[in-house]
Amino acid sequence: NPSPGEKAEKPKPTKYYARQAGTGLVAVVPATLADDLAKGMGELRAKRLLEVATYETEGFDVVAGGTKKTYAKSTTKDKDGFDKTQWKRTAPDAKELETTKVEDALFKMGGVEVAEFVDQPQPLAAYGLDAPVLKVTVKAKGESWIEVGKKDGAVYARRSGDAALLKLDPAKADELLKAFAEL
Repeated sequence: NPSPGEKAEKPKPTKYYARQAGTGLVAVVPATLADDLAKGMGELRAKRLLEVATYETEGFDVVAGGTKKTYAKSTTKDKDGFDKTQWKRTAPDAKELETTKVEDALFKMGGVEVAEFVDQPQPLAAYGLDAPVLKVTVKAKGESWIEVGKKDGAVYARRSGDAALLKLDPAKADELLKAFAEL
């Protein structure tokens, strides 16, 4: 018990309730989310270049070195009746690809960390994005894309649905470029 003149400390809530304006639905929100919100926008931004769910991805296009390549996924049943995924390049030439290699390249997009957000970008040429070294357009439920540019030893990117330009970790970005170059 607190001694006279001392205030008892209020226990920290473990959950909050949230309601979207104009609806009667109430959601229970964990306190950790409220803590994250208190940290501000920087903490909430997508820190990964592009998270790709490979199982939802139906296909993708890659433009690099002036060449556009198109990739598509097909699913067949194996002898035991399980789904077997097969990736193939459909343009400019047809070629069956190793599924793990394709999924690894797609997965790498989620592994590239955004080192810095450039919210008031200069013209794209200042970041090498006027002539991107790589553009990947992923077709899943909707379409999303990334473009990667290099300028003065730094690597920048932009992505669909984000007005900011992104400065990337150069080593991770190079791994990404290499993974797509090998498909």
